[in-house]
Amino acid sequence: MGQGKVVVRYDREHDILYIDVRPSARAAETVEAADDLLIDLDEEGNVIGIELWRASEYLAEPLSSALVERVRRALAD
Repeated sequence: MGQGKVVVRYDREHDILYIDVRPSARAAETVEAADDLLIDLDEEGNVIGIELWRASEYLAEPLSSALVERVRRALAD
């Protein structure tokens, strides 16, 4: 697998998080791994990109809820 930087982009208008594992590679196939989760594969089946739709629902809300809970527990101690 070639070395390079992973590029993460967020489309605020459409609430889509893009993770380009190999930004210079071209997708040969896109697989729907789960609802709102698409995986781009190269010709050899290697993951080159991940697309998460409704990203704020899956990432921001759970992270903020977990943070709030940790703060509550810390204040209760």
